[in-house]
Amino acid sequence: MNTNLEITPEKVITRAEFRKLTNISRSKEYRLSRKGLLPASFLLDGKVQGYPESDYKQWLKDNTIGRDSI
Repeated sequence: MNTNLEITPEKVITRAEFRKLTNISRSKEYRLSRKGLLPASFLLDGKVQGYPESDYKQWLKDNTIGRDSI
């Protein structure tokens, strides 16, 4: 049995990066979050919030079609 397991932390997309990548405003991000239409964000260092990259990619895949309706 291999006991030398290395766990690689998942990349985190900060909320600022998320807005830049998706070209949505801070207020739109807030509205989507309140409606439960965004992945759950978490606190990174006491101040900065972000999304796990896998959640961001899944959200992007799920919301690419009909993006104007978001």
